[in-house]
Amino acid sequence: MNLFRLLSLLLLITLLAGCAQPTAAPSADVQSPAEVQPTAAPVAASQIRVETVWGRPSPMIADAGAFYMIIHNDGLEADRLISATAATSACGKVELHTTTQDSAGNSVMVPVEAIDVPAGGSVELKPGGLHLMCTPRSADFKPGQGLDIELTFEKAGLVATTAALRWEAVPVPAESIKVFTPGALTEAAKALGKAFQAAGGKVAFEMGHSPTHRMQIAEGAPGDVFISASEKDMTEAATAGLVIADQVHTFATNRLIVILPAGNPGNIQSLEDLARSGLKLIIAAPEVPVGKYTDTVLGKLDAKFGGGYKDNLLANVISKELGVAPIVSKIKLGEADAGIVYVSDATIAPELDTLLIPDELNLLVKFTIAPLSAARLPADAQKFIDFVMSVEGQAVLQSFGFLPGIK
Repeated sequence: MNLFRLLSLLLLITLLAGCAQPTAAPSADVQSPAEVQPTAAPVAASQIRVETVWGRPSPMIADAGAFYMIIHNDGLEADRLISATAATSACGKVELHTTTQDSAGNSVMVPVEAIDVPAGGSVELKPGGLHLMCTPRSADFKPGQGLDIELTFEKAGLVATTAALRWEAVPVPAESIKVFTPGALTEAAKALGKAFQAAGGKVAFEMGHSPTHRMQIAEGAPGDVFISASEKDMTEAATAGLVIADQVHTFATNRLIVILPAGNPGNIQSLEDLARSGLKLIIAAPEVPVGKYTDTVLGKLDAKFGGGYKDNLLANVISKELGVAPIVSKIKLGEADAGIVYVSDATIAPELDTLLIPDELNLLVKFTIAPLSAARLPADAQKFIDFVMSVEGQAVLQSFGFLPGIK
């Protein structure tokens, strides 16, 4: 018994002696807590998301291809897409581009240094606007294939994705007709589509700019109906045999109008006031049909008022937009004192004040429609056109501020 106690005491003494020994110094490749320095948190690549990534042959350059997508920035800091590469020898290089028009009205693609992606926001790369250009394209882009792309952002770094090769951003169901539609008809098209589908039809709209749509059709983009906000583009499509020439109809007309923020903070009482120094105006860019129409109307106003009216008005322009939607949006937000859009745009924004442009100083914009010569569903395409021209279809259009078509 005494021997057992002695052994236990010796064991306890040994353990206490071990605990009193100094702790071994950390090895050179292990940092102690005091040595760890805080670092700035990087913008994670996961804060940049890309979706609806697709590509196709460029509708304007035979040996090039274009990629489109929607880029989301879920972070708290703005970022910029600064470069891109494609994991294939089919692309010599990938450049950041936008689409504009030259002095002759031809669409051209020009490089841009970077593409901004706002914090908590998104940017869409789409036909007729920002896009990635594969040039030169040394192999065919065949629908159904996928092509790996690496995007480099200024803060988020490398983001890898895959572009699905096809003609449209979202494939149209085989049983639906596809209608190439100008942006000015966005809201009206939704209502037309709903009414047409209630009557048993199926339709999908590809929204965009008429010049771009015409070139897409020329390159073989599948579809059934072409709606144009530009008589020039419809005429060229008919001349080239892209649409059935003797089935072109003017299904709606429109005019231009001046829109003002609610309450008219710029105190604009007349068309002459638009040239008053100190105002902020927004108009459409010359790359799109409404921009060309605006320039024509400004020429008429200049001839009436004289005194450098047009130059003085243009000196007040703070932005030229690629369509009517951003003009309406910015006027609603009070970012400018006035904007020029279609009457139909003012109709669906009743909270805005307006200033009419007399018919003699205005112009009648014709919206035309025709079936594609290579329509996938020609019988259904004709049914849709008949519906648009019908009493019901015309009533829908006129509820959005469009004037009657010309039969």
